[in-house]
Amino acid sequence: MKPQLEVHDGLYMPQLNRYRAVRILLPVNYHREPARRYPVIYLPDGQNLFDEETATYGHWKLREVVENQPLARQAILVAVDHAGVERINEYAPYPRGDAGGLGHATLSFFADTLKPWIDANYRTFPDREYTGFSGSSMGGLLAFYAAFRFNDTYGKVGVLSPSLWFNPAVLDLPLRIEGPHAAVYLAAGKKEMRGMEQALQLTEKVMRDAGFQPEEYSIHLRARAAHNEAYWGQEFRHFYEWFFKQIPAPAN
Repeated sequence: MKPQLEVHDGLYMPQLNRYRAVRILLPVNYHREPARRYPVIYLPDGQNLFDEETATYGHWKLREVVENQPLARQAILVAVDHAGVERINEYAPYPRGDAGGLGHATLSFFADTLKPWIDANYRTFPDREYTGFSGSSMGGLLAFYAAFRFNDTYGKVGVLSPSLWFNPAVLDLPLRIEGPHAAVYLAAGKKEMRGMEQALQLTEKVMRDAGFQPEEYSIHLRARAAHNEAYWGQEFRHFYEWFFKQIPAPAN
């Protein structure tokens, strides 16, 4: 059995007054175990995750990532397509010049519109400890913001190669967090962009200062990682395995 991809075209995003395709990768045995429920990981940049023909610069090969996991470690992956030329606007939480500023609205769509729809139509564990979010580059910036502003929705967040330089103000978010801590997996290449190593080091310091315990974050600075889909697919596999180590054992 292979994981099955379902594509829902034109799901309405009331927070942005736009429509967007949603891609849902179901676990290997989803249809063979009708009583079983699953954790869910949400992702932006849906075109780049599953198929070569929809990706611009290669894809993450997440079908293969899920297929090669044991049956005890299966999650539903829910990905929303990016908006092309509007991608930066939708993923950056704060304005930078004439760009950005819609990141909070985008995450409100994920948390307040998409997640209830997924929980109503698929067999999920809806609680936050079974719910994750992950993204890369500008999607990594979005994920970083989600970890500290949507921590009531996501219990585990994977932040891959985040474009923190675009909105450096997000680095203060751990110090202003309200509610429960989300566990954060943060990974990037040491040389993939200027200042990445310093940004990760500062992030770790800020999280410690904010009271995050060592078991609540996992930070990885890779020596040879590149800023591309091939690396993010490999790193997502590590996040995926870490995610399952963090969540409680499902009751089913």
